[in-house]
Amino acid sequence: MDTITSESTVLTKVAAKNNGLFRAMLTRLPQHVRLGFTEEQLSALAEASRGLQWGQHPVDIRLSVPILMNRFYMVVIAGRERRSRERRDEERSRHPLRTAGNVAFFLGLAMLLFFIGYNVGLLLLIIYNSFAPLPIVNM
Repeated sequence: MDTITSESTVLTKVAAKNNGLFRAMLTRLPQHVRLGFTEEQLSALAEASRGLQWGQHPVDIRLSVPILMNRFYMVVIAGRERRSRERRDEERSRHPLRTAGNVAFFLGLAMLLFFIGYNVGLLLLIIYNSFAPLPIVNM
């Protein structure tokens, strides 16, 4: 029992110094596996997990939108590209742009933007027509 206490103390110390991704990974492991790590192994895992975190982005928009009886989320992240060409190619093959969900999303977004643009244009035309000495449209 004393070994488990000392190992869990080491585990707690290493996890406390490191990122949330590392802590989340450790909590998902079975206890007997977690307690089997040496301090050196924990430090190496913590260091390896540091590069897997998301960094800060100039544009970081996260929305949760209620649609019908469900909630859907949307994330827009933008910034300077830092990934290598190999990593971009690998991610492009794992997450292709041309999927049914992406096509449906872009069609819906295009329709929404068209609808908004059409209504704003119509509103501007009505406002202009009410103030213009020579009406463009007879109402």
